[in-house]
Amino acid sequence: MQISETGTSEISTPSSTFVLNNVLFVPEIHKNLLSVHQFCVDNNVYFEFHSYYFLVKDYSGNVLHRGYLHDGLYQFTNNSSLPQAFSCVRSYEWHHRLGHASTPVVNQVLSLLSFPVEKNKTHNVCPECQMAKSHDLPFKTSTSISLHPLDLIFTDVWGPASVTSTTGAKYYVSFLDDYSKFLWLFPIQLKSDVEHVFLNFQTYVEKQFDRKIKAIQSD
Repeated sequence: MQISETGTSEISTPSSTFVLNNVLFVPEIHKNLLSVHQFCVDNNVYFEFHSYYFLVKDYSGNVLHRGYLHDGLYQFTNNSSLPQAFSCVRSYEWHHRLGHASTPVVNQVLSLLSFPVEKNKTHNVCPECQMAKSHDLPFKTSTSISLHPLDLIFTDVWGPASVTSTTGAKYYVSFLDDYSKFLWLFPIQLKSDVEHVFLNFQTYVEKQFDRKIKAIQSD
């Protein structure tokens, strides 16, 4: 079933308050289900199950909660009136969900929600937003001028691609002529294929232009 929201919350009983982490909100489910293992890890407790009731104890043996069997299920009584999956949805998460929207926009959206939302107590700086707003310093004007083809060739290797081509290539190597700005692209399967591809490229272009490659520039 689809999970619409996730968050953290708590269960309040007459004698104790328990933490709930990784709460999943599933609209299609008709009963609230509790993971015994997750509950024990989050609260450092253990369960003791009997025929018609169960106990939640700490490791000193103190009973923290007593629940009863109802319709074949052990029922955990909860005095909290807040929707469990929504009680700790943070505004920082909604900043990402709304496509890195500004704080006023996020606050406006949260004010329209029908469930409680906990805003961040500390200011969070979004790394993606900071990088998107940064500016590069201008490059210095280059004094290098190529007078003929093959005076200078720029080359680079890109990859690996997330999808392999029909020929099995996951990379490509590029060669750019500084004089003509003509670009050659060669798909390759491995980075180690670059040497073989370059030697073939060198033979091809030097015959075509009847000139020798003078310089190669690569990172």
